[in-house]
Amino acid sequence: MNRVIFNGINLVGISQSVSTLISDVDGLSQSVAGLSVSIGATGSTGSSGTDGSNSARWIMSTASVPSADPGSNYFYVDNTSLASLGSISISKDDVNNLDLYAWLSQLFAIYTAGNTVLIQITEVDNPSVTAYLSVGSMTDNTTWFDISFGSILGSGTFTNGNVYTISWIYSGINGVDGLDGSNSSRWQFTTVTTAPADPTSNLFCVNNTSFVSMTDISISTTDFNSNSMYDWLKYIETSRNSGREVTLQLTEFGSPTVMGVVQIGTVTDNGTYFDFMVDSLLAGSAVTLNDTKLYSISYNVGGFPGATGSTGENGATGSTGSTGATGPERVYIQAAASDETSAITVGTAKVTFRMPCALTLTEVRASLTTAQSSGSVLTVDINQNGSSILSTKLTIDNTEKTSVTAATAAVISTSSLTDDSEITVDVDQCGATASGLKITLIGTRV
Repeated sequence: MNRVIFNGINLVGISQSVSTLISDVDGLSQSVAGLSVSIGATGSTGSSGTDGSNSARWIMSTASVPSADPGSNYFYVDNTSLASLGSISISKDDVNNLDLYAWLSQLFAIYTAGNTVLIQITEVDNPSVTAYLSVGSMTDNTTWFDISFGSILGSGTFTNGNVYTISWIYSGINGVDGLDGSNSSRWQFTTVTTAPADPTSNLFCVNNTSFVSMTDISISTTDFNSNSMYDWLKYIETSRNSGREVTLQLTEFGSPTVMGVVQIGTVTDNGTYFDFMVDSLLAGSAVTLNDTKLYSISYNVGGFPGATGSTGENGATGSTGSTGATGPERVYIQAAASDETSAITVGTAKVTFRMPCALTLTEVRASLTTAQSSGSVLTVDINQNGSSILSTKLTIDNTEKTSVTAATAAVISTSSLTDDSEITVDVDQCGATASGLKITLIGTRV
């Protein structure tokens, strides 16, 4: 065999070795082709991956409910159904004893800045138990946070002692509020003063922070930026006094949902402030003003009232209504307690008679044919079955003929006169020359 040498290497020897290797591999391939191959069982599931960068894990506990300190590593829920979850109390320390106060404080700061925050809670190794929750409010209790939720999308049930991953996301930071429109300006709301009163420069006040109960608004003639708004407010007063409809809209700066619209009645110019009486609420029945917040106030003025239309024709006369129920029957009973000429003297039972019917007594009177000229004021008592029915007796003043004009009116103490009861008339005192005494009972038949 000839040798071929290239740079000191025997190429023919290498070629023979490669041929032998190929032959051996071919033989191995033929051997494998004759084997029966089977697939082994599936291996066990690997352990859960680590939580994402914006999440951590806590243990759910049913030892208590919000609002309460759940203790390190735990969180409480107000409802074990994720679909009905309303609030949680969550420790600042997670299941691994990591202090996540800064993480939760960041969430709290983002929420209080007015951003929409969503929280996801998922049971570890059981993703079917998951809830997506919109944060409604948060409270920092130093060692734990209380979080309540608005809208909820969830499924499954919390299990006491199981571990849950909690994470959150939020919408972008709110943009800077735009400038007020040409027909509006801003004032700061104060509760130090109650309308109607001077709220002082840059401020406005009301008589009730709830729009639904508000009846008075006082606005300074100087707005929050110390601009004079006197002419602006004066135009509202002039427009309203001319009969035009005027509405005011109050919107919290940075919180457009805190807004109310009211229709204005009387407007008063007090020099340094204007007072607006609220006629009615047009929008914002569930809204309450917040102390020290800035509010954009704008107005809308309606057109002038149109001319009064012509009077319409009179309508046809309506049918006569049904006859009303019969009122109680009025009864008058009069009896003489002396003759017409003899001088009246003191005594009991000057006349006796029996009641012809049951009566509710409403008035008593006495009269004379001849008035007495002097002496003790004529005093008369009326008795039913021997007992007086008057707490203040009937009197007729000297020179008078009737008790109707007496200085002291009679007072009835027993108004119920029964059927067939005995009535007697007494003269308790009298002066001189009086004669012709009569008494009158007035009432309604029972």
